[in-house]
This record gives sequence, C-alpha cells and structure tokens, in this order.
Amino acid sequence: RDVVDVTLTIGSGSGDRAAAYQTVVTDDPSTSVTLVVGSVTVTGTASYTVQSGNTAGDTALSVLIPKILSGASNIVITYQVRIV
Repeated sequence: RDVVDVTLTIGSGSGDRAAAYQTVVTDDPSTSVTLVVGSVTVTGTASYTVQSGNTAGDTALSVLIPKILSGASNIVITYQVRIV
C-alpha cells in the first residue's frame, strides 16, 4: 500500500501581537488512510510533546506546543499515512 507524507505548518504572522499558549494540533486521518505510527516529527520549536501518533495503537495525531511566540518562524509537523 502507498504511504503519503502529510505536512502541517503552524505559524504566527508578523502583525500578531500576542503569543499563543498550550496550542494543541490534532488530526484524525480519514477512513481511507491509517496513521503510520512513529512517523510524527516536529521542527521549528524546541518545546513540544507528541501526545498521540508515535505509540503503538495510536490512530490519530495530537501535538502540544506550549508556546508559539508572536512573529515566530513556522513550526512544521510531518507524519505519514498509509492508503487502505
């Protein structure tokens, strides 16, 4: 079965005046794909927690980003899904 890379980009615009705190990014793949467990990576921030997606039995993605600074560069979450 084919494996597809999924990329989510989160950022704060230069005009934003406040930081974002305790941001949770979630994605629940559709019924036509399944999450490839262990494929979740995060770049662009030193502080994050993959709450779901990298442990056996996980079917959805959940990443906690404690703080996104105003005007910060993009945070990129990448994971894989398998077409069923």
